[in-house]
Amino acid sequence: MTRVLVVDDEENLNWSLVTSLRREQYAADGALTAEDARRRMADAAYDCVISDIQMPGMDGFQLLSWLREQRPQTRVIMMTAFGSPSVRQEAFRSGVAAYLEKPFDLAALKRELRRALETPAQAGATSFDVLEIAQVISLSRRDMAMQAQVGDQMGLLVFEHGDLISAAFGALRGEQAFFAMCAAPAQLATPAPMPEHVERNVTQPVSALIFDALLKRDTGLAAATPGAAALRPPTAGPSVARAPITSSLAPASAPSSVSQMPVRDPQRTLASLAAAIARPCVVALVRPDGAIVALAQTRQPPTPEAALTHLIQGFVAFARAAQVGQWGAPREARFSASGEQALIRLVGLRPGSPALVVVAPADLEPRQLDASIAVHEPELLELVM
Repeated sequence: MTRVLVVDDEENLNWSLVTSLRREQYAADGALTAEDARRRMADAAYDCVISDIQMPGMDGFQLLSWLREQRPQTRVIMMTAFGSPSVRQEAFRSGVAAYLEKPFDLAALKRELRRALETPAQAGATSFDVLEIAQVISLSRRDMAMQAQVGDQMGLLVFEHGDLISAAFGALRGEQAFFAMCAAPAQLATPAPMPEHVERNVTQPVSALIFDALLKRDTGLAAATPGAAALRPPTAGPSVARAPITSSLAPASAPSSVSQMPVRDPQRTLASLAAAIARPCVVALVRPDGAIVALAQTRQPPTPEAALTHLIQGFVAFARAAQVGQWGAPREARFSASGEQALIRLVGLRPGSPALVVVAPADLEPRQLDASIAVHEPELLELVM
């Protein structure tokens, strides 16, 4: 039986996680401090440790360092209510199998736990998330080659101005090579010399590839999943997919399934909404992880897609704060600047459901904007059913 140790000083959460894991037939125990966890591991071997980062006394990173020295075969999943990109990067650099930001869906934790246990442990090895590295290179718009070892095979990714143009992994080439490299943590990931002559074998934009890779991680979907094309971001513009944010914007009691759109035309719906607003605007459906599902805009110059990603990240932080503060689950947020206003509104209540983001002139009456959205709300809801 698989043994799991939950380390968190929040007694209610600790008890809840242990109880839930035991129902799934895991041999789960709880520890309220890292010091208590070390004492337990002196008498028993655990396959996986699920640890909070901020705890009194020894914190999660100190416990991780001890585990890497004393229990290198133990997988580690980290969780925190105070996450940031830098904390996430430090966690993955330190070799965690997964990283979750509170509050998260229990289904997401169990999914990451299964994935961590299925990945062979590498004694003393640091793991790298190839997908996360690809996102950083894409957003930086750099010319760069990166080689990575995943399992017993080496792979090579070549980027030109942040766009992935070539991928090779074992006998695989192109998109399939990229997906294979992103499917499991890499034991090695380093810059490589830029090849003098590169034959393009990747035809899809990197934003679409990153989104598809995230979707495969979330749902375990096969490459030819029906409806996957309807979920891809638009082909124009820079990559905006971010590292997955596994905590849900929906209430914790919502069904634990990833939102999937059927084969409809979200682009047409958004274009119709943008026309109804009748002012220079940008309208987008954006996932909580920052990936753009569909985008339509009538303003010039166009709004950078990265701005929409940052808006969603801000809303995720707002929603997380609201749940930690027990204020209830927010459905929308509005921001205003000197010349623009932004509305972020959840579409549907399933975990992973996208949010509607509208950026319009500041002098547009909010009730006029709401009226335009209300006309298209049934179509938007159909997209996430």
